[in-house]
Amino acid sequence: MNLHIAVVICAVGGFFALLTFELVRRKHLRPEYALLWAALAALTLIVALVPGVVELLIALTGMTYQSSVIVLLFVFTAVMLMNYSVIASRHGGRIIRLTQEVALLRLEIERLRRTKKCE
Repeated sequence: MNLHIAVVICAVGGFFALLTFELVRRKHLRPEYALLWAALAALTLIVALVPGVVELLIALTGMTYQSSVIVLLFVFTAVMLMNYSVIASRHGGRIIRLTQEVALLRLEIERLRRTKKCE
C-alpha cells in the first residue's frame, strides 16, 4: 500500500477512535452504540498499520485491486448506519407511545381534579 494512502487511512481511523472516545466520555454516545464505531476505528487502523492485512483480504475475497478492500470498510459503515437507523426508528415509535400515554394520564388527572372539585 502506498505510504500516503496508509497515512490518510491511519488519520481517519485515529479520528474515529478519538471522536468515539470523546463522545462516550461526554455521554453523547452510549457505550453499547460506541462498540461499532470503535470496531470501525480499529479495523481502519489495522488496515493502515499492518500492510499484510490488505493483501490477506484481497486473497480471501478474490478482489483484484487494493482500493476494493477499502470498499469493504464503507460497506461496514453502511451496515452500521442501517443498524442505527433501525434503533432510531424503534426509539421514535417508543416516544410516540410514551407521548400518547402521558396525554392519556394528563386527561385522567384532569378528570379526577374536576370530580374532586365538584364534591
